[in-house]
Amino acid sequence: MTPLMNAVHQPVVLKPLLATLLVLAVLLGPACSSAPPDDLLTVAQRDWLATDGPIRVAAVSTIAPAAVVVDGVASGGWAVALTELMALKVGATVEMVVFADVDDAVQALEDGDVDAIAGLGARPDLVTFAEPIETLAYSPIAFAVGPEATDIVSAADLEGRTVTTIPGSVIEEQLLADHPELRYVPSSSIPDAVDAVHDGTVDLWAGPLALTTHVLRQQQRDTFRVVGEPISIAEVTTWGRSNSLPLEILAAGRTLLSRTEMSVIHVQWTGFDLTDPDQRELPPWLVPLLWAGLALLLAFAGGVALLRHQVRARTAQLAALNDELEGTVAHRTQALRDQSVELSEANANLLRSNDALARFARRVAHDIRGPLAAIKGFAQMAAREDISPSVRRTSLQTIQSSATTLADLVAEMLADARAVVPNAEAPIPLDELRTWLIDFTALQAGRVGGTVTLDSDHDLVDAPVATLKQLLVNLVGNALKHGGRHGIRVAVAMKRTESTSPWWTVTVDDDGQGIPEDQRELVFVSGYRTPTASEMGSGLGLAACREAVRGHGGTIVAARSPAGGTRIRFTLPVTEAPDEARPEDVAELDLG
Repeated sequence: MTPLMNAVHQPVVLKPLLATLLVLAVLLGPACSSAPPDDLLTVAQRDWLATDGPIRVAAVSTIAPAAVVVDGVASGGWAVALTELMALKVGATVEMVVFADVDDAVQALEDGDVDAIAGLGARPDLVTFAEPIETLAYSPIAFAVGPEATDIVSAADLEGRTVTTIPGSVIEEQLLADHPELRYVPSSSIPDAVDAVHDGTVDLWAGPLALTTHVLRQQQRDTFRVVGEPISIAEVTTWGRSNSLPLEILAAGRTLLSRTEMSVIHVQWTGFDLTDPDQRELPPWLVPLLWAGLALLLAFAGGVALLRHQVRARTAQLAALNDELEGTVAHRTQALRDQSVELSEANANLLRSNDALARFARRVAHDIRGPLAAIKGFAQMAAREDISPSVRRTSLQTIQSSATTLADLVAEMLADARAVVPNAEAPIPLDELRTWLIDFTALQAGRVGGTVTLDSDHDLVDAPVATLKQLLVNLVGNALKHGGRHGIRVAVAMKRTESTSPWWTVTVDDDGQGIPEDQRELVFVSGYRTPTASEMGSGLGLAACREAVRGHGGTIVAARSPAGGTRIRFTLPVTEAPDEARPEDVAELDLG
């Protein structure tokens, strides 16, 4: 459909269009109405006109081929179409499309604008035209079979079939002469023939009304409606030459007039008698008026189409601006949200730093002061000359022990400080980490006759290396120091858990005396010492380990080792894992 047709079909255009047509109808109504004189009508014609409902046909020529569209199926030239309309009785739905020449009708059929061509244009052998008709190649006989009503059925297809037709037509004579194998069933009225085909009593239908029968077989009769302008039957006389197209007319709803009673159809349409040469020309004032009305409608439709185009363009522009604004707002909102998260993280780091500084000050004031005082006092005693060698030796041993304790405290405080703000570190090979741990603890392990081993399921350890080393030093050192007997064995196992947030799980087992079950949580409290712990212990080692692990979002727990000693298990994130990822609960750890 063209843009102009789209514009005309819009409701805003349809109302002015209908109003204009109504004005034209009012202006032309008096000139277009003409009733036939009663003395020209036969009784049969009066009965026909008295039936309910008008029959409306749109046509401008009495001889041009035309297509009549009946609910989507076309048939009939103007004269034959009028006959078929009367055969369908009052209330039929018919739309006739008239063409100026045969080529236009054929082109309309090929384009799908009409479904078939019948009537005068389909019967060139029965009508004499001013110019030869060479473009129509349709059968003069239309059968109500096959996908198209105008298909020419071969003799083989017709063999054994039953044909019904209308008396007085020359169609059945040619049909039966060409196909003696057909059995002819005459019909005295068109409705009877229609019912016979519709009910399957006969196989084929012949005659000018065959296409109408095809329509009736495809559609329900009560769905037909009438469109177009009204006509009236004024007179019935013979039409043209004696051998012109026979007209089967159903008068009074049922009775079929014989050929000898037929006459010309005198039509009055828009106030003009088309059979009167003096009335075939339109009045000179009508054409300019119609052109003016058409120009007005076209201008209005064009204006409406232009306005709609401008509205659509403006709407699209506003939608684009709105999308851009929404994108800008969303971007700035996200930026503010990101800045808020960064500020919260910075505040949290500052609070951790302040807390670590406070703990560091408390530990310096409390824990380091004791070992320093012991070193100072026993050094003064050892410097005296009036003491015995045994007392001097005891003083020196105490000084050495206090210095060792002080070194341990300093190492623990450094580990606690590192845990506050963990730094990104390069991964360390497993062999290098194992060698470092064994060498670092060799002196302490040698004093107690212990052994230290380290194994892992990965050759590269990508955990926070500095924190990992400090944890291993504290935990392995505690196992060797508090084992309770010589020959202590310490085993370190590392396992990397693959998931959406990968983690390292480190287990330190010993076969020492172990930690009582009711004290396994208390050992991580700063300053707490088990009853069996060494008197020189500060109670800060495992607490510092917990602070270091929590600084990386991990967990640490104590349990019983398979050998009956102590098991310490902690988790550290893989260096590329996000900081917020962490194990859900300490209770979920498998402590074996």
